[in-house]
Amino acid sequence: MGFTFTEEQTLIQKTAATSRTRSWRRALASSTRPRSSPRSSIPKLTELGFMGIISPEAYGGSALSQMTQVLIMEELHRACAATGVTVSVAQQPLPGPDQQVRPPRT
Repeated sequence: MGFTFTEEQTLIQKTAATSRTRSWRRALASSTRPRSSPRSSIPKLTELGFMGIISPEAYGGSALSQMTQVLIMEELHRACAATGVTVSVAQQPLPGPDQQVRPPRT
């Protein structure tokens, strides 16, 4: 079975890969706790839209496809498993639209 990525998916994957190689490796090197997710990477991930990949835009998400989510998560885990898990947990849906809370934007 063959898969081809859309132009948007390829661009997002490259963005995740570029971000992880530049900033996260520096942050990991300066992290005081080995194997911990560097807190300094969270604002950048939020700015890139990676903290709400498949969530609807109405709730502060990026409203991207699940395939795009897989591509982003793959790149994040390559750089740092702890950061990948942190972002992965942020993708968990809330019980329903009535209970969903829009995160504050900073």
